[in-house]
Amino acid sequence: MNKLCKIILLLFFLFESKSYAYDISFTHKSLTEKSVDISEINNIIINSLGIFKGLDEVINGYNLKDIITKGSVDEDNKVRAYNHFHNPLPEINAGLDDNISIANLFFDFSGQSTVDWAFGETICNSEDPSNDGVCNDYTWGRAREYYYKALTADNDFDRLDSFSKSFERFGRVLHLLEDMSVPAHTRNDMQGHLSFIKFSWKKQMNQNTWDEFKRVLLENVKDWGGNLYEYYLLDEFKSERKTLSDFLPKKDEEIKNNIPKFSKPQDYWDRNVYMRGNNPNPDSTLLVNGKEQAGLSEISNANFFSMNTIFKEGVDVKDKHWFPYPSKNGISEYQVYEVVQAKDKKIDKWTYLKKDKEGLAVDKLVAVNYFAKPLDELTDQEKAQCGPKCDPGGLYVLKTKLDNPINDYYATILLPKTVAYTAGLINYFFRGRMGIVPKFSGYDAESQMFKKVTVAATNDSKWIDDRIEPMPY
Repeated sequence: MNKLCKIILLLFFLFESKSYAYDISFTHKSLTEKSVDISEINNIIINSLGIFKGLDEVINGYNLKDIITKGSVDEDNKVRAYNHFHNPLPEINAGLDDNISIANLFFDFSGQSTVDWAFGETICNSEDPSNDGVCNDYTWGRAREYYYKALTADNDFDRLDSFSKSFERFGRVLHLLEDMSVPAHTRNDMQGHLSFIKFSWKKQMNQNTWDEFKRVLLENVKDWGGNLYEYYLLDEFKSERKTLSDFLPKKDEEIKNNIPKFSKPQDYWDRNVYMRGNNPNPDSTLLVNGKEQAGLSEISNANFFSMNTIFKEGVDVKDKHWFPYPSKNGISEYQVYEVVQAKDKKIDKWTYLKKDKEGLAVDKLVAVNYFAKPLDELTDQEKAQCGPKCDPGGLYVLKTKLDNPINDYYATILLPKTVAYTAGLINYFFRGRMGIVPKFSGYDAESQMFKKVTVAATNDSKWIDDRIEPMPY
């Protein structure tokens, strides 16, 4: 695609499109529904909240499960998605902070860390909070606030209305956690969301207006790629070649047994175990005694690549795409999986590298090959490497790619973890238990009855190691 087309598409992306990770219509919906199904929420709201229909309770035309799922889907509306990034390495500026250069034009992208976006306590005065990309009215705290209102309402209408508002906001929070399993969202890679595909300029403009330009552009973009890992899953699900179940264990019990149980909700995003001081440790993302130790963003950041962050351990630590892991030192095995015919009709062999050290084992981490790069296309650094006697044919440089076999393999690891972590956050949200202890006084022997009976509410919320847990939020 030429530079002009790239600029046009980028401008359209900036002003008109959504920036999302997992496709909202298929992947987020499937992830949220599955996470709800394997969580404890249905039993809790039936047995503890007195909603006897459970998730099937209908409010304003939607059952409770649909309300949660709808919240998860709606969170990607317009500019809100710029706040769906979180890099677990830096102590500050953990949100999106990337830039793109095309034909000497520079575009900056920035947003709040998704942890701050999810847990920040702000008062929004937006006319349309769902389209607000600066202030978030759908935080964890707001979801808990409406949950409390539902529990203390003195009539069914207010009670169910508050449950509806709570569950919608909670669904949006679940979306934010699910995005943490997309490597581009934890490796500050906005560039990796601009992989547009299947573009052909055939339609013509009838008039010189912005609306007409948008119409022609959309008709020429046959398929909108976005993030290619996400796009691969969208294409598989949309075509019905695969469903979410194809990437998950056959038995739900395998996922249930791996649901993390952390002491605070932010831990499901980032537990600060991967980056301790200035020494990131990818082995902190491994299971310990069969239990997860790291946040979901730490797992995807330390063990997987996105399109523009492949083998970046050698760049300056101040570089926006410096990531110490995965590194070349974690590679000890390779196997040729794919043989392709290049444009020059020659046969190329793409080698898939296997990471079996430094964190999780990833059998298909990245595909590599060496290609001859013409002399006039060499960068200054490559020309210096080539030297004064550089071959007119150019220099052989290492090429890397993340293709569909890699996307598929990534999904077999990341999607089960996404479901488990999301179910864990659901269980955490509904972890509260309240008990009633009766107190009797003034026993009357003649009637064999107590003259006074009072009740006291007790906090029976047990979470970590069966300890009674305070319920501040």
